[in-house]
Amino acid sequence: MLEALLWALRADPVEALIYIVLWLLVALPTAALAVVIVMLLFFSITAPFRERRTCLVLGQTPCPFCGVPLGLKAAQQAAKGYNSTHTQRREQDSKARSRYIQEWTVVCPHCGRESYFDYIHHTLYERRWPYRDLATGILVRNCDIAFRRNCPSRWKELEPTTEEEVRLCPVCWHQVFHCVAPEQALEHAEQGHIVAREWPDFGLRQFADADDVPIEDAARYHQEAEALERESNIDSALDNVQYTQRRCCNCCFPVPEWWKQCRVCSGEQYQFKKST
Repeated sequence: MLEALLWALRADPVEALIYIVLWLLVALPTAALAVVIVMLLFFSITAPFRERRTCLVLGQTPCPFCGVPLGLKAAQQAAKGYNSTHTQRREQDSKARSRYIQEWTVVCPHCGRESYFDYIHHTLYERRWPYRDLATGILVRNCDIAFRRNCPSRWKELEPTTEEEVRLCPVCWHQVFHCVAPEQALEHAEQGHIVAREWPDFGLRQFADADDVPIEDAARYHQEAEALERESNIDSALDNVQYTQRRCCNCCFPVPEWWKQCRVCSGEQYQFKKST
């Protein structure tokens, strides 16, 4: 074929070049179409295997609330629910799967609580981002009063005192201490004080649902999700100050005996607080 091409170029270069251009115009789109078809076939064939592998990963992941692995059945149900929801979404928006963050809602078969699995990054969260039911600003964190649902949760709704960083709850009249650093909040919680700290806000709370977050905001989405997850874990640790003497050797936050590791820093070495 190469010899024929060289002979044609010598015989009539212009006609040979025309044939080459026409051949490329036909061959290149055909080759590109073939590549696309092969890729589509590959992804359609391997999709069930990728989903099953993801289900296996999720099934082995401990529930963030009770610490027991979620199990394959719960993972499969989460995948099924996600696929059902997004089938309806794709009927309304053909680009839904590529434009929005993919998140599975998984129910723990042991404690019955919901957690949320980021399908792309294989990360399990306690709360659904962006926590639209969560107030923003400086919030009361570790109040354990029985009628706390009637209490204001925002710092700005508390009664001012002579001290700038201390306010009073107008319902239970307990002092609330404003803290900036987590270590400061821990110090007050160890003394039995109620604390208030600010929740992080990356400016994405205008979205009504995690599925509405555009893919271009995925980086900020994960930053806020991780920050809120850490704050939630700090709150859980502060809530357990009075129930355990076990403290993390790394961050010094409480680690109840039913936790397999510190939820604040993931440390696995502990020490026991000396009784006073």
